[in-house]
Amino acid sequence: MPGCVLDLRRDLHMIRGGKNAGTHSRFADRSSQENKTMRDLRLAVLVPAVLLALHAAPAMAYIGPGAGITMLSALWGVIVAVALAIGAVLFWPIRVLLRRRRRNGAVAATGVQDEGH
Repeated sequence: MPGCVLDLRRDLHMIRGGKNAGTHSRFADRSSQENKTMRDLRLAVLVPAVLLALHAAPAMAYIGPGAGITMLSALWGVIVAVALAIGAVLFWPIRVLLRRRRRNGAVAATGVQDEGH
């Protein structure tokens, strides 16, 4: 498995145009002309997409109160879920201490101890 991760890293490095990525990669046989063509193609798609996104006009559409209430309830759900997750992680050590204390208190009250401990 570790070799596989290294191969993926090397392949990604070659895709991004790394020079010292190794010659036994499957991308080593790509010519610089192919790399330049791919870069030009990416640029030809990216530039019009950015220009189109910057040129977009406001929609001037009405959003009813139902959409706002739905968004707020979803937001509250996410906030409560995150708070409960953090609270559970933080409360875990306290819960373990309370269990140990309760168990030790019960042993001390009865005066009986395990022979193995």
